[in-house]
Amino acid sequence: MSGKKGFVYIAQNPAFMHLFKIGYTKNEKVENRGLTSSNVPEDFVYLRTYECNNIKHAKHIENVLHEQVEPHRHYSQAGRKTEFFYVNCLNRVLTLINTFEGIKDVSDTVELETETNETYDASKSIEFIKTKEVKEVPSGYDTYENLKTMLDLKKLGNKRAGLFCYRVSARHTRKGLSTVLFNEKIYYNRDVFVEQAKIENLLM
Repeated sequence: MSGKKGFVYIAQNPAFMHLFKIGYTKNEKVENRGLTSSNVPEDFVYLRTYECNNIKHAKHIENVLHEQVEPHRHYSQAGRKTEFFYVNCLNRVLTLINTFEGIKDVSDTVELETETNETYDASKSIEFIKTKEVKEVPSGYDTYENLKTMLDLKKLGNKRAGLFCYRVSARHTRKGLSTVLFNEKIYYNRDVFVEQAKIENLLM
């Protein structure tokens, strides 16, 4: 294969963490991929980025991945087909993509603020996060926006807010809990949310 390189990416937005996007692009720089716009409440976080031989190769891989997890595709309330899929098939996608030849994992390693101040791959954190769909919100759970306002959380940039939500979600899992999905919104346990906010010194 010849031509300019292409990239397949797996991305997620903190505003709707029950979904993730499988896409392809010719742009190596994140800011040039066009996902984040004024219509999106939070910036996207790239969980994985794979360099492909060329843009046709990247498009082919995207198509195959979409076909393999088609039953998990998200459709809008109006019935519009999207490139978003429910997170319960994410591990399958990560396994499938590693079976393709001619690709290279070029995902970023991000410095995250954790209890040990360690550096780890942010793209791996989602694999350990559990979200449970519920018919009613459990007592003691609320959305990020409500908790942020209620606790008078320090102002965070979009990317930092997204990574903070990942760390809160991971803390749920370590405690044997899960974040919950209700009416397409993610809800967090208030006590777990406060614990992580204290660790990161985000309370005013």
